[in-house]
Amino acid sequence: MSDRAIACSSPLKIASRWLGATPSGVSAGEGPTLRASRAARACLAALAVAGMLVTGSASAKSSGERGEPAPAVKVVNDALTYSNFAGECSQTAFVVNATGNLAVVGGPVSGPGSTTLDGLPYDTYELDLKTGPATFVTKFDRVFPAPLPSATYEMVFTTRVMLGGVQQGVSITTIRCTNGVVSARNRAIPSTPMLVPVGGPLMWLALSLLLAASALTLVPVRRR
Repeated sequence: MSDRAIACSSPLKIASRWLGATPSGVSAGEGPTLRASRAARACLAALAVAGMLVTGSASAKSSGERGEPAPAVKVVNDALTYSNFAGECSQTAFVVNATGNLAVVGGPVSGPGSTTLDGLPYDTYELDLKTGPATFVTKFDRVFPAPLPSATYEMVFTTRVMLGGVQQGVSITTIRCTNGVVSARNRAIPSTPMLVPVGGPLMWLALSLLLAASALTLVPVRRR
């Protein structure tokens, strides 16, 4: 009988060979027996994986329905950016229009932030960024309670982009006024990538069985 026929002829025969049974007249150290043993192990691994896939689904049919959430990596690249700046400024106030781009998928997304004026803390704010991804029009402005001592100043807006309590990134927007001429730039800082494990115990059990089955096929058979 060929190796392929031995490997998949019957689960009972496979189990018998895997447990060490040897056909009469054939020694345990001969080449065909080793090949049969390896084939039996591979077939057992395949049966284990097949059983794992069909467990719990014998009474139902699947046609692409949504199942348990899979492991996901949070969005980390340029979560919130601003561009297309245009505006005006003076020693008493400034206003700068811009286009915002939120790359985070899902929501609600919040943006706790703070500002500095010429390097010193100025105020804080809280943005409601709703749900992403999205592109939107916005603006940056401040009215100072008294004229600033200089017509040249710089205000920096630092916004932390939060989704579900996890920081997705930081957006830093710098507004500079130079003798009545305004300029602005934005820099996005990604957060450290973090794997968010999502899924129930059954998913992890299935993964463990799959890894165990894969390892079984790689175990060499020692000669006696």
